[in-house]
Amino acid sequence: MSGTGVADADMRSVLSPTTDGAAALFPHFAMIGTSVAANAAVGVIATLIYLAIQIRQNTKAVRSSSIQNLVQSFSTTAQAAVENEYIIPLLLKANAGGEALTEEERARLHFWFIMTFRRFEGVYFQRDLGIVDAEVIDGFERSHIAILASKSAQEWWANSKEIFNSGFVSYLEALLEKGTPKALHPVFRID
Repeated sequence: MSGTGVADADMRSVLSPTTDGAAALFPHFAMIGTSVAANAAVGVIATLIYLAIQIRQNTKAVRSSSIQNLVQSFSTTAQAAVENEYIIPLLLKANAGGEALTEEERARLHFWFIMTFRRFEGVYFQRDLGIVDAEVIDGFERSHIAILASKSAQEWWANSKEIFNSGFVSYLEALLEKGTPKALHPVFRID
């Protein structure tokens, strides 16, 4: 039994914080642990601040890029009308009424309207997702609504709106209910 008592005493001296060496080291370990925890907390906070700044900058970059893409898209549509020798005469002829158009002209006009309104639909989706603000796209809206000032465009929209997203159709119909579209573009006039 005396051998067991010596082993118990040795074990107590190792585990007890009040023994000579351990008593001196225990407070230092506690201070080191507290210091490490504090430094880790500061590191986490700094990382969160950095991530918040990065997310904000990324959001601005995405919005800026989206706006630039919208402007470029609408410029491309206008450029197509200017550079394609068939578009402007076709749009002017369409103002006289759809019955004046040949089958080929009706098809060309149909796909021109689709191209134009698909771009507008893209604006709608970007607005709906919060990528662009309503203030940014109000000019785009007025420009596209003005296309529907012509009788040929109104007829086309009435017959073709089902090919577009139902949310976009409702959105555009709500804009049209606000009043008769202004004839902002010379080729889309009501006369």
